[in-house]
Amino acid sequence: METSGLHTCLRTTITQDHPNLTSHDILELVKDQIIVDPTVKEKVLMATVKSIFGYQPGRKKIRDAKKLAIDEEHGSWKGSYEDLPFFNGSVLMSILCLYLEHEMTFKRLFWAFKPCIDGFEQCMPIIHIDGIHLYGPYSGVLLSAVAVDGFSHILPLAFAIVESENVSSWGWFMDRLRRFVVGRKNGICVISDRHVGIIAAMRQIGWCEPLDHHRFCISTWLQIFLLHIGERD
Repeated sequence: METSGLHTCLRTTITQDHPNLTSHDILELVKDQIIVDPTVKEKVLMATVKSIFGYQPGRKKIRDAKKLAIDEEHGSWKGSYEDLPFFNGSVLMSILCLYLEHEMTFKRLFWAFKPCIDGFEQCMPIIHIDGIHLYGPYSGVLLSAVAVDGFSHILPLAFAIVESENVSSWGWFMDRLRRFVVGRKNGICVISDRHVGIIAAMRQIGWCEPLDHHRFCISTWLQIFLLHIGERD
């Protein structure tokens, strides 16, 4: 039976991908590339797959394959968070959890490495603190504290993962920095930006004159450099 009019059953575009080419198939091809360089670009992985199969995989398949490779090599994000309460040894840790309806929920984590704590004895009495937002499946803020030794080398002192930058989280971090890293030393100068949470937290825990000092950065490392030069003079 003949019909007239335009055909509408055909697709207007033809995909270069193949429906049977899955992320797991791609994983077997590109896993070694990803392990060697976890920052490898998606277009590089796509070119590898196309050179072997002759098909251009979609970006989502490439992303999924990359995530599978990283999870197999280093563990998943979820697994890493679940393992946090079991860390010990040379890492000094403090974990704050919330108990909601009989379920323990991770809220904050502080950690410092003992060699770095010991190394602070040989550093200038200056600590720089700052925070940076985390991106990925788990949001939050990474807080850090670093010092500078006599050769102007940066020494990481302590880190924390918190829910956000606020008075409570900064106070929690600085309290543990004082107790576990700085100890009973006085005359320590902390350099930071003018975040209101930092300013309020420093006042609350008593990190101020005359025993200790809190200064704001011009440009953070320029400030440390100038203080270092001043001590030499």
